[in-house]
Amino acid sequence: MTNLQSEIDFLKEQNSKLVAEITELKREKAEFLAKITELKREKAEFLAKNAGSIKESVENAKLRDTELNKWNIK
Repeated sequence: MTNLQSEIDFLKEQNSKLVAEITELKREKAEFLAKITELKREKAEFLAKNAGSIKESVENAKLRDTELNKWNIK
């Protein structure tokens, strides 16, 4: 009976360690998800802030290509 009780105690201890580890992993996951959310927000802000510049650059490149094609310069 003592051997069985020792095994039960051991398994309870292992279970407690695993529960603690799972709790820590869930905390880390929550931190990573929060960081991902923050990075997505920063990306959206960056794109919104630079959308005009990107559009202007594309338009300038098209104008340049049109002028070069007009002169057959490549």
